[in-house]
Amino acid sequence: MISGIYRVTQQMMGTATLTDLQANLDRLDRLQHQLSSGQAISAPSDNPVGTVQALTLSSQLTQNTQHQANAANALSWLGTSSQALTSTVSTATQVRTLVVQAMNTGSLSPSGQAAIAGQIGALGQQLTSLANTTYLGRPVFAGTADTPAAYSTSGAYQGNPVALTRQVGPATTVAATVTGLAAFGAGTAGSPSLMQLVAQIAHDVTTSPSSLTADLASLDTAISTVQSAQSTVGATYGQVQAATQQASASAVSLQASLSAVASVNLPKAIIDLQMQQNAYQAALGVAAKTLQPSLLDFLK
Repeated sequence: MISGIYRVTQQMMGTATLTDLQANLDRLDRLQHQLSSGQAISAPSDNPVGTVQALTLSSQLTQNTQHQANAANALSWLGTSSQALTSTVSTATQVRTLVVQAMNTGSLSPSGQAAIAGQIGALGQQLTSLANTTYLGRPVFAGTADTPAAYSTSGAYQGNPVALTRQVGPATTVAATVTGLAAFGAGTAGSPSLMQLVAQIAHDVTTSPSSLTADLASLDTAISTVQSAQSTVGATYGQVQAATQQASASAVSLQASLSAVASVNLPKAIIDLQMQQNAYQAALGVAAKTLQPSLLDFLK
């Protein structure tokens, strides 16, 4: 059996050479694009495995950025709450001092009692203002309720028992504040709020001094409740700070991993580009010498 004889024509050589040159030019173009963009992966086909890794790392970085933003927001809410609660304890303690003074009825005239009652009433108004502290136009102690104020002028709670929360980590959600119920009381029948208690004390100073002993005990309990809420806010503030530091460290690690996968190694890419340019120029030279047609080529 006689095997077939194949003749290599000038056209076949030209086609093969042009195909090789185009592939060489494509590699050169890809390297130039990588250097200009700084990205090692321009299309999924460049590195399928690396593309999946880069997408996963990018998603984690996006979540991390959101967690850091949530943490910053939570710290603002908690800081505002802490300042309000600190001022509340200070103001309520002033009320306590005045109550003790008013209990010494032997040295107080009716006008003196009235003066103390007026001071306590003014402090009660300050307490109402503190209970209605806002951040970004929202009352910090109203929970998630859409209400202009956490407490009414009569000291009744207008919020809800659901604390505002923020997710500050992959598996960490914190309360961005405490509710008014946990700090100031409900302000309902049988469960007066701190503001209602202070209003009652101001009334008792002039009308029922004998009730001040029980009032003082109730005030001490109310102050302890505020201090407990203050401790909760402080502990949460520390937790969010720790989460912020962890998220920041995680962001550095994720960014480094993403850069290792998706970013160009500049020294290596520059060397590869130079080598590819040299190879392309050499290929052009070889092609120019190889593809020189003669009259014989046209007669074949």
